[in-house]
Amino acid sequence: MAENHCGALSGASLLFFSLILVSACDSPPRAPVAGNYDARLERSGPPMPPLQAQRSALEAFQSQAQEELVAEFDTETGVTRTLHSRLGYLTNPSSASAFDVAVDFLASHLDLLGLEAKDIEDFEVTDIVPSRLSGATHFYLRQRHQAIPVYNGQLHINVNRAGQIISVNNVFFPKLAASVNSVIPAIDASQAVIAAADHLGLVVREAPRVLSKTTSKQQLSHLTAPGISAGEIVAQLMWLPVPPEARLVWNFQIAPPAGWHVFDLTVDAGTGKVWTRINWTHDAVYRVYERPIESPNDVVPQPPADARTLARNPENAVASPYGWHDLNGVPGPDTLQLQGNNAAAGVGRFFPGWPLPPIPPSIPECSWTTGPEQQRDPLCDFPLRSFAQPFDSAEALAANAFYWVNLMHDVQYQYGFDEASGNFQQNNYGRGGKEGDRMSIYANLDPSIIGPFIAICPDGVPEPSCPFGSGFGGNAIFLLPRPSLPPSQQRAAALDANVIVHEYAHGVSHRLVGGKSNVRCLNNLQTPDEGLSDWFALVYTARAADRPGDARGMGTYYSGQPPNGAGIRRKPYSTDPAINDYTYENVADAGGLRHDVGEIWAQATWEMYWALVGKHGFSANLHHATGGYGNQRALLYVTEGLKYAPCEPSFTDMRDAILKTAEEHHGGEDACLLWGAFAAFGLGVDAQSGGANGRNPINGFSIPRTCKSKDDT
Repeated sequence: MAENHCGALSGASLLFFSLILVSACDSPPRAPVAGNYDARLERSGPPMPPLQAQRSALEAFQSQAQEELVAEFDTETGVTRTLHSRLGYLTNPSSASAFDVAVDFLASHLDLLGLEAKDIEDFEVTDIVPSRLSGATHFYLRQRHQAIPVYNGQLHINVNRAGQIISVNNVFFPKLAASVNSVIPAIDASQAVIAAADHLGLVVREAPRVLSKTTSKQQLSHLTAPGISAGEIVAQLMWLPVPPEARLVWNFQIAPPAGWHVFDLTVDAGTGKVWTRINWTHDAVYRVYERPIESPNDVVPQPPADARTLARNPENAVASPYGWHDLNGVPGPDTLQLQGNNAAAGVGRFFPGWPLPPIPPSIPECSWTTGPEQQRDPLCDFPLRSFAQPFDSAEALAANAFYWVNLMHDVQYQYGFDEASGNFQQNNYGRGGKEGDRMSIYANLDPSIIGPFIAICPDGVPEPSCPFGSGFGGNAIFLLPRPSLPPSQQRAAALDANVIVHEYAHGVSHRLVGGKSNVRCLNNLQTPDEGLSDWFALVYTARAADRPGDARGMGTYYSGQPPNGAGIRRKPYSTDPAINDYTYENVADAGGLRHDVGEIWAQATWEMYWALVGKHGFSANLHHATGGYGNQRALLYVTEGLKYAPCEPSFTDMRDAILKTAEEHHGGEDACLLWGAFAAFGLGVDAQSGGANGRNPINGFSIPRTCKSKDDT
């Protein structure tokens, strides 16, 4: 446990005697923590090699495969973590159901994966995500023992439309039944919450109160703890892999009442030790700046002139069949406010610590206008009074953010981020998935204590049920000004499309990697998370006149820089090595910092993007997901690739996921092109990641032998 409070109570006292609290303690609380934490990374030990039977099974399977079999092993447990065939499939076509194909493969190839029969006796299916575009189906299985789930214990099988296994991602814990430390918790959920609060630096003045508790093995408990969390705490028992053990832990989320965070925590049910802490918020960074205009920096005339344009009927009829102002699922706009089925944008000079209702307050209201066919449509034409004092133009900021968030919703829908995949919608129109979780936008928070960020909850969890600090709810984007700029020079984040797209892209990636029910799969050290968001921002604001060697700074307007500024990353993005010379091995220089690691992944995929655009050209129409242009293909491969990625992917895992998608689309003609782009960056077939948390990956510049043979011909 952490330090004592007032020198009066030990950590053990706080843990086991929850009624003895610190109400008499007058000293100020410690500064709350903010980043991620995983105590398992502090444990050192030799890598766990795969079993001999596992190697033999892989060799036997390889001898039957037509293409090169690729297997990566988990260094902590020895299981086969990822399995696929380069430019091929793991199985032949089958007329059986996709689910039967997946389960039959699992049951008959346990030795191939390093598992045993007992390890799959009690799994549950958490998500089944079909892809409209490829016809593939993605199955997400969660490992359990005695009806208690394993934390991030996921086995993920991808089956194509022909009934062939495309790839398998496996983080099931081997020999689970023999590895559990205890089946009976020594502390209850309330004590675990107190331990977590102490870990977070929160002063506990009132014992958490249990509202309800089930009699199931998971002991699902609903608690209220006003001084600890802004909303209700839902705790349940899980198994946390701590090789060679699987420890019984309490898992829950805490949203400190004062602050801008929501934490997912696992607390040892035997000792009260906090094993993991994941921050579910992601910091960064229609008269509007229409796509692809990035910000007021990138249009003529520049500020103080207002160069915004009127975006007319920008909604997509497939993704938003009743428009962006739909509240009841019938034709025609239902409200003049900046809210609808996909998003709601609120204004107001909000201050940290103020309790707010779950839906952004003070939603601006547009006026009516008459369209070309005598249709009455909302006219959201708000004045932009001042760039130097953006809070004087709150409605204009909200409108710009509302436009970009809805635009991303509609575009990403075409590329597979739809209802079945877990997108953000209030009403799913009977098209699958869980609803009630549109995106809220707080367009001009002030004053600023941190940069812009997003809070993401699992699919179908509405904002009031996923609260965090200051009374805010999850599934929300918070657009704060740059903390380092003086008030007189503030730049509104809501006018910088790179910032808005970056934040919304976190929602896309976290809902797709690991399945829509698990939003904690991009928190490993070698994570592409922040880089994915940067890459989406680059793609959405790319123009036909752009060239690969151009320097693209991220968030130049938001950070108070000129259009040609370096941005908020260490280097601008460019294929010119004189501007950006990153390779895979530069992960070692990032020190495990999320944005510094992420920008290396963004550069890798930016070079991949330009390889595709160089071969297939550029289209301004991003809504055409099956189009043949290079930027459309890039957006398709990355978005769909997120569904193939394992939970906690390394760069090589993410590379392979994108490549598997490329094999499934456009006849697979781009697979070798992508291999060439990744290999040139150091992400070739011989690259060594060091695992999901590897800090010192090794470059590899080779391409698959199949691609070499194609080059030879």
